[in-house]
Amino acid sequence: FTALVKPITKMLKKSMAFKWTVEGKESFEAIKEAISQAPTLINPDFSKDFILYAFGGNDTISAILVQQNKDNDDQPTTFFNQSLDDYEVKYSFIEKHVLAVIRSLKKFKHLVSNNKVQLLVSHVGVKDFLLNKDLNEKRAGWITRVMEYDFEIKITKL
Repeated sequence: FTALVKPITKMLKKSMAFKWTVEGKESFEAIKEAISQAPTLINPDFSKDFILYAFGGNDTISAILVQQNKDNDDQPTTFFNQSLDDYEVKYSFIEKHVLAVIRSLKKFKHLVSNNKVQLLVSHVGVKDFLLNKDLNEKRAGWITRVMEYDFEIKITKL
């Protein structure tokens, strides 16, 4: 949704006079359509493991926290989306994905802190980043933020 609302967010900035644009109208219509077709969220079942899909894009990060139903289909419990700050946009591809993992785990902490989490990422570099013992200051700071969680990293096509 972050990408969908970006044109409207720009129009609402205090530094700019509000002007309803064609881009804003298209964004509004796309948001209405996306909301009307959004999947139904399920209540978390704390007796089951969670699965976290984390994504890092050019200017946004997002994640979906799911659990499997009785048919082993992924059912979403909650979503996370966030625009990147100007300095975060300059992060590498891998760093953006790791940031998505860190921020989503923090956002979902109340759900996952006492449960096992399967972390599904699209690139082996994310796994290497989080599990590599060769730490620099930045990497060490990021890794300490995820160490409190019980997670297993798997590579998947997203």
